[in-house]
Amino acid sequence: MKRIFIFIFLTSFCFSNNIRIATYNLLNYPGTNSSTRNVYFRTVISEIDPDILVVQEMNSQTGVDSFRIAVLNNYQGNTYSSVKFNNGYDTDNSLFYKSSKVTFISAYYISVSDNSRDIAEYTLLPVETADTIRIYSVHLKAGSGSSNESQRLNEATILRNHLNTLPPGSKFIVLGDFNIYRSSEPAFQKLIGSMANNNGQLKDPLNAIGTWNNIAFAPIHTQSTRTRQFGGGAGGGLDDRFD
Repeated sequence: MKRIFIFIFLTSFCFSNNIRIATYNLLNYPGTNSSTRNVYFRTVISEIDPDILVVQEMNSQTGVDSFRIAVLNNYQGNTYSSVKFNNGYDTDNSLFYKSSKVTFISAYYISVSDNSRDIAEYTLLPVETADTIRIYSVHLKAGSGSSNESQRLNEATILRNHLNTLPPGSKFIVLGDFNIYRSSEPAFQKLIGSMANNNGQLKDPLNAIGTWNNIAFAPIHTQSTRTRQFGGGAGGGLDDRFD
């Protein structure tokens, strides 16, 4: 089941100025009705005003160009640049950034398996520092049940193993559509758990432990932002935390 959500994460790491990072599952973009949807995307993006925007469910270079021109730069000239589209399994990750804030260095794609989406690694350099940051965008296997949880664990294990190879003290953030329903799920525990090598250990910035579709977590629910279904996406309103 396809999901759409938005999550904003503000972080300064050790940068001289804060860098605003957002992640957004665009739901099979551009699809067949991007011109209609772009009006709403512009409203959302203008409110967030991210310095770096990482997206999931991008389908083509045409989609990357369309979103950059018709949404991000619609009112701001050439403020945003984009990374070249990478065509992996199923839908893909993409990255947009303000060149006045960061310099793009490289993109690398971690192939997980024949039926799992690639994990993107984007390396950037804030213009006012000498510290690089790696941004990882994931779109883990969707759905409940043991088989889907097992596939998410495999994807999370491959990512954690990669992160553990980074030099100690590396600055990185993992974001995207995790499709994880609760903090006790093995995939989540693999990412945040302590291991012999903790170079790649992650932390939940909200430290929200529990089953996330519970009403107690309503303030941090991020999917689905729609009450009607279209384009393969899920409706139902905000009732889960998949970021």
